[in-house]
Amino acid sequence: MNLFSQSWDFRALWMILPLQTKLFFFCLFLMALYMTLSLAIIYLQSRSAPPKPTESSRNSPHLRFLRRIHNLRQLHFTLFLVFCVTLTDEIFRALQAYERSKLSLTESTAIADPVLAFAFCCLIIFTFLHLLQWLISNRIEKIASISL
Repeated sequence: MNLFSQSWDFRALWMILPLQTKLFFFCLFLMALYMTLSLAIIYLQSRSAPPKPTESSRNSPHLRFLRRIHNLRQLHFTLFLVFCVTLTDEIFRALQAYERSKLSLTESTAIADPVLAFAFCCLIIFTFLHLLQWLISNRIEKIASISL
């Protein structure tokens, strides 16, 4: 089974998600936008930075870029940990709903779909951000090693 071939109605799934998951999605999209813009700015500034350091090595643009990327990595990791906490809570809720549905006479349908859709969307965003950070930090480190 391919996750891309699933016919998920995201509006219906959005209505099922609890408030904390919706807040996490909002924060995730804000942080993804912030990280993407920050990395784009770092990339563009690194292209115009002189290859030979003209300032002291502590204030070189390449080290400033690496410090900014390090801070973005920490933000990325923190957001990933919050995602894990939120996902764990969602899985717990799904298992509780399944247990409760076994007690009643109604059949449980699609309990795992919101959890899987949440995890799938978040992991795609995390993968994109990680690849972007990796490529730009690799470029900065390469430029810094050439200039030293």
